[in-house]
Amino acid sequence: MTLQLHDITHAFGDHTVLRNIEVSASAGRITTLVGPNAAGKTTLLRVASGLLEADHGTVRFQGTDLSTLNDSQRAGHVAVLSQRPRPDIPLCVGEIIAVGPVAP
Repeated sequence: MTLQLHDITHAFGDHTVLRNIEVSASAGRITTLVGPNAAGKTTLLRVASGLLEADHGTVRFQGTDLSTLNDSQRAGHVAVLSQRPRPDIPLCVGEIIAVGPVAP
């Protein structure tokens, strides 16, 4: 399985946060995003997961352009687990993943 981001650009108003980003993450490999605060790491993760639409570029999972999928279809392929625990979900990470999508 591969998640590919090609030529991703995203701006908030006049402030461009991501410019021409290329990323490929494959199953069985650890991929990390490293950078200082406000470097665009969270924005990139939001674009990669479909929570935020890129101004330019494509996000593909196993060759499928995620922008062509509805929310339910996309959730079957890509999910994000926040680093901040939710007290209303008393489960460990493995249990949350097994349960599947939970509304934010």
